[in-house]
Formats: sequence, C-alpha cells, structure tokens
Amino acid sequence: MRDYAQTVREIARAGDDGPPGGSSRVHRVTGVAPTTPELSYYFEAWRRKVERVGNLNYPDAARDRNLYGSLRLLVAIVPDGTLSDVRVLESSGHRILDDAALRIVRLAAPFAPFPPEMRRNTDVLEIVRTWQFRKSGDGFRTL
Repeated sequence: MRDYAQTVREIARAGDDGPPGGSSRVHRVTGVAPTTPELSYYFEAWRRKVERVGNLNYPDAARDRNLYGSLRLLVAIVPDGTLSDVRVLESSGHRILDDAALRIVRLAAPFAPFPPEMRRNTDVLEIVRTWQFRKSGDGFRTL
C-alpha cells in the first residue's frame, strides 16, 4: 500500500490537475508571494513558527565548526496541519545543516490547520523555501 506523501509526489510529477472540475488541489508556495490573503496569512504564520523553532534549535555542531550556508527544502502540509512530507531539494553542501533543517521542520510540526477557504481549495500545501543558516550565530531564516 502506498503512503499519502508518495501519492502526492506522483501526482505532482505527473502534472495531474486533481479532481474533475479542473484545478489542482496541491498548491505550491515558492519565493513568489502567495496569491490569496488566506494563503498569505497562513504562510507568514508558518514562516514565523519555523524561524522561531529554528533559532531556538540552531545546530551546536554548525556553530562549533562555524558552518553556514543555504539549502532548498520542500515542506508538504495537509489541511489538519500535519506534516506529510519534508525533503531537501538542493543541499547546502553540509550534512549537518541539511539534517538540521529537516529536524527543525519536524520539531515545528504540527502546524495550524488550514482556514476554511484554504480547505475548500487545497488538499496539500507545498512550501518550497531557501533555508539560510547564517555566519557567527546570526541565526537562521527562510527566504
């Protein structure tokens, strides 16, 4: 039996438009501003939570070794706020940082449930962001 995250990935790769009626139920947010007020509000709350958890859990090994860098991460969330998938799309080149980003997302989950308007239009929200671990303990942020 296939898991839900695998099915979502296959649909996304195949370019399936989702249910009859036309529009995709997998919405992806990248560096471009979200398209609706509900999505914009949800995304901003998600970003603040992840950055707060990330700064509280900045990897000691990265500080000790003065490691810094950026990576691209995909985070998939379902309507009840559950994390359905998280994976590195582009590595920072430092396994410590890549693993830390994955850990931060898992620590921050679960996220807020989708507001009603988002639930009507979205089965999976995929957030693709650049995660930046900065020099000299300047912390962590998403771009």
